Amino acid sequence: GNWPLALAAARTLERRSQLLPDARFLLVADAFRRRDWRAAAVQIDAVERERVFAIVVPVLRAWLAQGSRQGDPLALLVPNAQGETSVYAVELRPFLLAAADRPEAAAELARVAAAAGPRGARLRIAGASVLARRDRAAALTLLEGDSPPLAVARGLLEANRPIPGPIATPDAAMAELLVRLSLDLHSQNLTPVAATFARLATWLPDNSETWMVAAELLAQQDRQALAVPLLANVPAGDPFASAVRDQRIRLLSDSGDRETALAEALAATRATAADAADWVRLGEVYNAMNRHAEAAEAFGSALAARNTGQAGQAEWVLWLMRGGALDEAGNWPEARAALQQAYRLAPDQPFVLNYL
Repeated sequence: GNWPLALAAARTLERRSQLLPDARFLLVADAFRRRDWRAAAVQIDAVERERVFAIVVPVLRAWLAQGSRQGDPLALLVPNAQGETSVYAVELRPFLLAAADRPEAAAELARVAAAAGPRGARLRIAGASVLARRDRAAALTLLEGDSPPLAVARGLLEANRPIPGPIATPDAAMAELLVRLSLDLHSQNLTPVAATFARLATWLPDNSETWMVAAELLAQQDRQALAVPLLANVPAGDPFASAVRDQRIRLLSDSGDRETALAEALAATRATAADAADWVRLGEVYNAMNRHAEAAEAFGSALAARNTGQAGQAEWVLWLMRGGALDEAGNWPEARAALQQAYRLAPDQPFVLNYL
Protein backbone atom coordinates (compact mmCIF):
# COMPACT_ATOMS: atom_id res chain seq x y z
CA GLY A 1 0.00 0.00 0.00
CA ASN A 2 2.98 2.36 -0.08
CA TRP A 3 2.28 3.58 -3.59
CA PRO A 4 4.83 6.43 -3.81
CA LEU A 5 7.64 4.08 -2.81
CA ALA A 6 6.35 1.34 -5.11
CA LEU A 7 6.23 3.78 -8.05
CA ALA A 8 9.73 5.07 -7.34
CA ALA A 9 11.03 1.48 -7.29
CA ALA A 10 9.21 0.59 -10.51
CA ARG A 11 10.58 3.63 -12.34
CA THR A 12 14.10 2.91 -11.13
CA LEU A 13 13.86 -0.68 -12.35
CA GLU A 14 12.43 0.48 -15.67
CA ARG A 15 15.37 2.82 -16.23
CA ARG A 16 17.69 -0.15 -15.60
CA SER A 17 15.63 -2.42 -17.91
CA GLN A 18 14.97 -4.70 -14.93
CA LEU A 19 11.23 -4.16 -14.46
CA LEU A 20 9.30 -7.44 -14.32
CA PRO A 21 6.12 -7.83 -16.41
CA ASP A 22 3.76 -7.89 -13.43
CA ALA A 23 5.31 -4.72 -11.93
CA ARG A 24 4.74 -2.86 -15.20
CA PHE A 25 1.02 -2.83 -14.46
CA LEU A 26 1.78 -0.38 -11.65
CA LEU A 27 3.04 2.08 -14.29
CA VAL A 28 0.00 1.47 -16.49
CA ALA A 29 -2.28 2.07 -13.51
CA ASP A 30 -0.41 5.24 -12.59
CA ALA A 31 -0.83 6.60 -16.13
CA PHE A 32 -4.55 5.76 -16.12
CA ARG A 33 -4.98 7.42 -12.71
CA ARG A 34 -3.29 10.60 -13.97
CA ARG A 35 -5.10 10.42 -17.34
CA ASP A 36 -1.72 10.61 -19.02
CA TRP A 37 -2.80 8.80 -22.14
CA ARG A 38 0.55 9.10 -23.90
CA ALA A 39 2.37 7.47 -20.98
CA ALA A 40 -0.35 4.81 -20.79
CA ALA A 41 0.14 3.96 -24.48
CA VAL A 42 3.90 3.58 -23.98
CA GLN A 43 3.40 1.21 -21.04
CA ILE A 44 0.72 -0.84 -22.79
CA ASP A 45 3.06 -1.26 -25.77
CA ALA A 46 5.66 -2.59 -23.33
CA VAL A 47 3.14 -5.07 -21.89
CA GLU A 48 2.58 -6.35 -25.42
CA ARG A 49 6.31 -6.66 -26.14
CA GLU A 50 6.89 -8.60 -22.93
CA ARG A 51 4.15 -11.02 -24.03
CA VAL A 52 3.51 -12.58 -20.59
CA PHE A 53 0.25 -10.65 -20.15
CA ALA A 54 -0.38 -9.76 -23.79
CA ILE A 55 -3.88 -11.25 -23.58
CA VAL A 56 -5.14 -8.15 -21.74
CA VAL A 57 -3.57 -5.61 -24.13
CA PRO A 58 -6.67 -5.24 -26.38
CA VAL A 59 -8.79 -4.39 -23.33
CA LEU A 60 -6.28 -1.84 -22.06
CA ARG A 61 -6.05 -0.22 -25.49
CA ALA A 62 -9.82 -0.11 -25.85
CA TRP A 63 -10.21 1.77 -22.57
CA LEU A 64 -7.26 3.97 -23.45
CA ALA A 65 -9.13 4.94 -26.63
CA GLN A 66 -12.26 5.59 -24.57
CA GLY A 67 -10.39 7.84 -22.15
CA SER A 68 -8.34 9.71 -24.73
CA ARG A 69 -11.25 10.01 -27.19
CA GLN A 70 -8.90 8.82 -29.93
CA GLY A 71 -10.05 5.90 -32.05
CA ASP A 72 -12.97 3.49 -31.76
CA PRO A 73 -12.70 1.54 -28.47
CA LEU A 74 -15.06 -1.21 -29.62
CA ALA A 75 -13.10 -1.82 -32.81
CA LEU A 76 -10.11 -2.80 -30.67
CA LEU A 77 -11.99 -5.74 -29.16
CA VAL A 78 -12.62 -7.70 -32.34
CA PRO A 79 -12.01 -11.49 -32.26
CA ASN A 80 -8.58 -12.76 -33.28
CA ALA A 81 -7.78 -14.74 -36.42
CA GLN A 82 -9.24 -17.87 -34.84
CA GLY A 83 -12.47 -16.05 -34.01
CA GLU A 84 -11.66 -16.04 -30.29
CA THR A 85 -12.18 -13.22 -27.83
CA SER A 86 -10.62 -13.18 -24.37
CA VAL A 87 -12.92 -13.43 -21.38
CA TYR A 88 -11.53 -10.06 -20.27
CA ALA A 89 -12.76 -8.43 -23.46
CA VAL A 90 -16.12 -10.19 -23.21
CA GLU A 91 -16.74 -8.96 -19.66
CA LEU A 92 -15.67 -5.35 -20.19
CA ARG A 93 -17.06 -4.73 -23.69
CA PRO A 94 -20.63 -4.08 -22.40
CA PHE A 95 -19.30 -1.32 -20.18
CA LEU A 96 -17.73 0.34 -23.20
CA LEU A 97 -21.14 0.14 -24.86
CA ALA A 98 -22.68 1.79 -21.82
CA ALA A 99 -19.98 4.48 -21.74
CA ALA A 100 -20.81 5.21 -25.39
CA ASP A 101 -24.52 5.35 -24.54
CA ARG A 102 -25.27 2.56 -27.02
CA PRO A 103 -28.84 1.22 -26.82
CA GLU A 104 -27.74 -2.43 -26.76
CA ALA A 105 -25.64 -1.92 -23.61
CA ALA A 106 -28.29 -3.06 -21.12
CA ALA A 107 -29.04 -6.34 -22.91
CA GLU A 108 -25.34 -7.06 -23.36
CA LEU A 109 -24.65 -6.36 -19.68
CA ALA A 110 -27.39 -8.76 -18.66
CA ARG A 111 -26.12 -11.46 -21.01
CA VAL A 112 -22.52 -11.23 -19.82
CA ALA A 113 -23.51 -11.10 -16.15
CA ALA A 114 -25.69 -14.20 -16.56
CA ALA A 115 -22.68 -16.13 -17.86
CA ALA A 116 -20.23 -14.83 -15.24
CA GLY A 117 -21.05 -17.29 -12.46
CA PRO A 118 -20.26 -16.04 -8.94
CA ARG A 119 -19.12 -12.66 -10.32
CA GLY A 120 -22.48 -12.07 -11.99
CA ALA A 121 -23.88 -10.01 -9.12
CA ARG A 122 -20.84 -7.73 -9.14
CA LEU A 123 -21.19 -7.13 -12.91
CA ARG A 124 -24.94 -6.52 -12.61
CA ILE A 125 -24.42 -3.96 -9.86
CA ALA A 126 -21.61 -2.21 -11.73
CA GLY A 127 -23.75 -2.13 -14.86
CA ALA A 128 -26.77 -0.78 -13.01
CA SER A 129 -24.58 1.92 -11.46
CA VAL A 130 -23.63 3.11 -14.96
CA LEU A 131 -27.11 2.78 -16.49
CA ALA A 132 -28.95 4.44 -13.59
CA ARG A 133 -28.01 7.90 -14.81
CA ARG A 134 -29.75 7.53 -18.17
CA ASP A 135 -31.99 4.44 -18.08
CA ARG A 136 -33.43 3.76 -14.64
CA ALA A 137 -35.76 1.03 -15.90
CA ALA A 138 -32.87 -0.90 -17.49
CA ALA A 139 -30.85 -0.52 -14.29
CA LEU A 140 -33.72 -1.94 -12.22
CA THR A 141 -34.02 -4.88 -14.61
CA LEU A 142 -30.35 -5.67 -14.12
CA LEU A 143 -30.88 -5.72 -10.37
CA GLU A 144 -33.74 -8.23 -10.39
CA GLY A 145 -33.16 -11.13 -8.02
CA ASP A 146 -33.26 -11.86 -4.32
CA SER A 147 -29.54 -12.14 -3.50
CA PRO A 148 -28.59 -9.70 -0.70
CA PRO A 149 -26.17 -7.59 -2.82
CA LEU A 150 -28.76 -7.13 -5.57
CA ALA A 151 -31.45 -6.27 -3.03
CA VAL A 152 -29.24 -3.62 -1.38
CA ALA A 153 -28.28 -2.11 -4.74
CA ARG A 154 -31.93 -2.07 -5.79
CA GLY A 155 -32.81 -0.25 -2.58
CA LEU A 156 -30.15 2.37 -3.26
CA LEU A 157 -31.51 2.93 -6.76
CA GLU A 158 -35.11 3.18 -5.56
CA ALA A 159 -33.99 5.74 -2.97
CA ASN A 160 -32.27 7.76 -5.71
CA ARG A 161 -28.88 7.16 -4.15
CA PRO A 162 -25.74 6.32 -6.14
CA ILE A 163 -24.78 2.66 -6.48
CA PRO A 164 -21.06 2.20 -5.70
CA GLY A 165 -18.59 0.53 -8.02
CA PRO A 166 -19.44 1.76 -11.55
CA ILE A 167 -17.18 0.73 -14.43
CA ALA A 168 -17.29 3.82 -16.61
CA THR A 169 -13.71 5.11 -16.78
CA PRO A 170 -10.37 3.59 -17.86
CA ASP A 171 -9.02 3.35 -14.32
CA ALA A 172 -12.20 1.68 -13.02
CA ALA A 173 -12.11 -0.75 -15.94
CA MET A 174 -8.47 -1.56 -15.23
CA ALA A 175 -9.33 -2.30 -11.60
CA GLU A 176 -11.95 -4.79 -12.77
CA LEU A 177 -9.50 -6.28 -15.27
CA LEU A 178 -6.85 -6.75 -12.58
CA VAL A 179 -9.30 -8.44 -10.22
CA ARG A 180 -10.40 -10.89 -12.90
CA LEU A 181 -6.77 -11.53 -13.87
CA SER A 182 -5.85 -12.11 -10.22
CA LEU A 183 -8.60 -14.70 -9.82
CA ASP A 184 -7.38 -16.54 -12.91
CA LEU A 185 -3.78 -16.49 -11.71
CA HIS A 186 -4.86 -17.79 -8.30
CA SER A 187 -6.66 -20.69 -9.99
CA GLN A 188 -3.30 -21.55 -11.60
CA ASN A 189 -1.59 -21.64 -8.17
CA LEU A 190 0.15 -18.30 -8.77
CA THR A 191 -1.30 -16.73 -5.63
CA PRO A 192 1.58 -14.32 -4.80
CA VAL A 193 1.35 -12.70 -8.25
CA ALA A 194 -2.44 -12.81 -8.07
CA ALA A 195 -2.39 -11.00 -4.73
CA THR A 196 -0.14 -8.30 -6.21
CA PHE A 197 -2.62 -7.62 -9.00
CA ALA A 198 -5.57 -7.59 -6.60
CA ARG A 199 -3.79 -5.20 -4.25
CA LEU A 200 -2.95 -2.94 -7.19
CA ALA A 201 -6.65 -2.91 -8.11
CA THR A 202 -7.42 -1.30 -4.74
CA TRP A 203 -5.27 1.71 -5.73
CA LEU A 204 -7.54 2.40 -8.68
CA PRO A 205 -11.17 3.53 -8.21
CA ASP A 206 -12.05 1.03 -5.56
CA ASN A 207 -15.09 -1.15 -5.24
CA SER A 208 -15.85 -3.79 -2.66
CA GLU A 209 -14.69 -6.58 -4.97
CA THR A 210 -11.12 -5.28 -5.10
CA TRP A 211 -10.85 -5.18 -1.31
CA MET A 212 -12.47 -8.59 -0.86
CA VAL A 213 -10.28 -10.35 -3.41
CA ALA A 214 -7.09 -8.66 -2.18
CA ALA A 215 -7.89 -9.65 1.41
CA GLU A 216 -8.72 -13.22 0.46
CA LEU A 217 -5.53 -13.74 -1.55
CA LEU A 218 -3.36 -12.27 1.19
CA ALA A 219 -5.06 -14.54 3.72
CA GLN A 220 -4.36 -17.51 1.44
CA GLN A 221 -0.68 -16.73 2.07
CA ASP A 222 -1.21 -16.63 5.87
CA ARG A 223 -0.97 -12.83 5.90
CA GLN A 224 -4.16 -12.18 7.84
CA ALA A 225 -2.59 -9.24 9.65
CA LEU A 226 -2.47 -7.46 6.30
CA ALA A 227 -5.67 -8.96 4.92
CA VAL A 228 -8.24 -8.20 7.62
CA PRO A 229 -7.68 -4.40 7.81
CA LEU A 230 -8.28 -4.08 4.06
CA LEU A 231 -11.92 -5.03 4.54
CA ALA A 232 -12.51 -1.90 6.63
CA ASN A 233 -12.44 0.05 3.35
CA VAL A 234 -15.87 -1.30 2.37
CA PRO A 235 -18.55 1.00 3.86
CA ALA A 236 -21.55 -0.32 5.76
CA GLY A 237 -24.03 0.67 3.05
CA ASP A 238 -22.23 -1.15 0.24
CA PRO A 239 -24.21 -3.92 -1.52
CA PHE A 240 -21.53 -6.42 -0.47
CA ALA A 241 -21.22 -5.20 3.13
CA SER A 242 -22.81 -8.35 4.55
CA ALA A 243 -20.47 -10.57 2.52
CA VAL A 244 -17.53 -8.50 3.73
CA ARG A 245 -18.65 -9.00 7.33
CA ASP A 246 -18.80 -12.75 6.72
CA GLN A 247 -15.33 -12.71 5.19
CA ARG A 248 -13.82 -10.63 7.97
CA ILE A 249 -15.20 -12.85 10.72
CA ARG A 250 -14.11 -15.99 8.86
CA LEU A 251 -10.57 -14.67 8.38
CA LEU A 252 -10.35 -13.72 12.05
CA SER A 253 -11.57 -17.17 13.07
CA ASP A 254 -9.25 -18.97 10.66
CA SER A 255 -6.28 -16.99 11.94
CA GLY A 256 -7.00 -18.11 15.52
CA ASP A 257 -8.46 -14.81 16.73
CA ARG A 258 -11.79 -16.43 17.50
CA GLU A 259 -12.65 -14.19 20.45
CA THR A 260 -12.62 -11.14 18.18
CA ALA A 261 -14.55 -13.09 15.55
CA LEU A 262 -17.13 -14.03 18.18
CA ALA A 263 -17.42 -10.45 19.47
CA GLU A 264 -18.08 -9.15 15.96
CA ALA A 265 -20.55 -11.93 15.16
CA LEU A 266 -22.45 -11.25 18.38
CA ALA A 267 -22.51 -7.51 17.68
CA ALA A 268 -24.10 -8.16 14.28
CA THR A 269 -26.94 -10.16 15.85
CA ARG A 270 -27.67 -7.30 18.28
CA ALA A 271 -28.12 -4.76 15.51
CA THR A 272 -31.64 -3.55 14.74
CA ALA A 273 -31.45 -4.89 11.20
CA ALA A 274 -30.06 -8.31 12.20
CA ASP A 275 -31.36 -11.12 10.03
CA ALA A 276 -30.99 -14.88 9.60
CA ALA A 277 -27.57 -14.50 7.95
CA ASP A 278 -26.21 -12.81 11.08
CA TRP A 279 -27.37 -15.69 13.25
CA VAL A 280 -25.94 -18.28 10.85
CA ARG A 281 -22.60 -16.49 10.99
CA LEU A 282 -22.68 -16.58 14.79
CA GLY A 283 -23.50 -20.28 14.76
CA GLU A 284 -20.56 -21.00 12.50
CA VAL A 285 -18.21 -19.14 14.85
CA TYR A 286 -19.53 -21.09 17.83
CA ASN A 287 -19.04 -24.35 15.94
CA ALA A 288 -15.45 -23.37 15.13
CA MET A 289 -14.93 -22.83 18.87
CA ASN A 290 -16.47 -26.23 19.69
CA ARG A 291 -19.34 -24.49 21.49
CA HIS A 292 -21.90 -26.58 19.71
CA ALA A 293 -24.86 -26.10 22.05
CA GLU A 294 -24.60 -22.34 21.58
CA ALA A 295 -24.21 -22.88 17.83
CA ALA A 296 -27.46 -24.84 17.82
CA GLU A 297 -29.20 -21.96 19.61
CA ALA A 298 -27.86 -19.52 17.03
CA PHE A 299 -29.14 -21.68 14.15
CA GLY A 300 -32.49 -21.84 15.92
CA SER A 301 -32.52 -18.04 16.06
CA ALA A 302 -31.71 -18.00 12.33
CA LEU A 303 -34.81 -20.10 11.71
CA ALA A 304 -36.90 -17.71 13.79
CA ALA A 305 -35.48 -14.66 11.99
CA ARG A 306 -35.86 -16.13 8.52
CA ASN A 307 -38.50 -14.54 6.31
CA THR A 308 -40.34 -16.64 3.74
CA GLY A 309 -38.86 -15.99 0.33
CA GLN A 310 -35.83 -14.27 1.81
CA ALA A 311 -32.52 -14.85 0.06
CA GLY A 312 -29.99 -16.88 1.96
CA GLN A 313 -29.91 -20.39 3.35
CA ALA A 314 -32.89 -22.59 2.53
CA GLU A 315 -34.95 -23.57 5.56
CA TRP A 316 -33.94 -27.23 5.33
CA VAL A 317 -30.27 -26.19 5.43
CA LEU A 318 -30.83 -24.31 8.67
CA TRP A 319 -32.52 -27.34 10.22
CA LEU A 320 -29.61 -29.51 9.06
CA MET A 321 -27.10 -27.09 10.59
CA ARG A 322 -29.05 -27.00 13.84
CA GLY A 323 -29.30 -30.77 13.91
CA GLY A 324 -25.59 -31.18 13.29
CA ALA A 325 -24.72 -28.77 16.09
CA LEU A 326 -27.07 -30.51 18.51
CA ASP A 327 -25.53 -33.86 17.61
CA GLU A 328 -22.01 -32.50 18.23
CA ALA A 329 -23.26 -31.15 21.56
CA GLY A 330 -24.38 -34.66 22.55
CA ASN A 331 -28.10 -33.93 22.34
CA TRP A 332 -29.20 -36.65 19.95
CA PRO A 333 -32.97 -36.56 20.68
CA GLU A 334 -33.26 -32.91 19.67
CA ALA A 335 -30.72 -33.39 16.88
CA ARG A 336 -32.80 -36.22 15.43
CA ALA A 337 -35.96 -34.10 15.56
CA ALA A 338 -34.18 -31.25 13.75
CA LEU A 339 -32.79 -33.58 11.10
CA GLN A 340 -36.18 -35.17 10.57
CA GLN A 341 -37.63 -31.69 10.03
CA ALA A 342 -34.93 -31.07 7.43
CA TYR A 343 -35.91 -34.37 5.81
CA ARG A 344 -39.58 -33.41 5.71
CA LEU A 345 -38.67 -30.14 3.96
CA ALA A 346 -36.16 -31.70 1.54
CA PRO A 347 -36.69 -35.48 1.26
CA ASP A 348 -34.45 -35.78 -1.81
CA GLN A 349 -31.41 -34.02 -0.38
CA PRO A 350 -28.54 -36.51 0.06
CA PHE A 351 -26.91 -34.41 2.80
CA VAL A 352 -29.94 -34.93 5.05
CA LEU A 353 -30.31 -38.60 4.21
CA ASN A 354 -26.63 -39.28 4.77
CA TYR A 355 -26.64 -37.59 8.16
CA LEU A 356 -29.69 -39.50 9.33
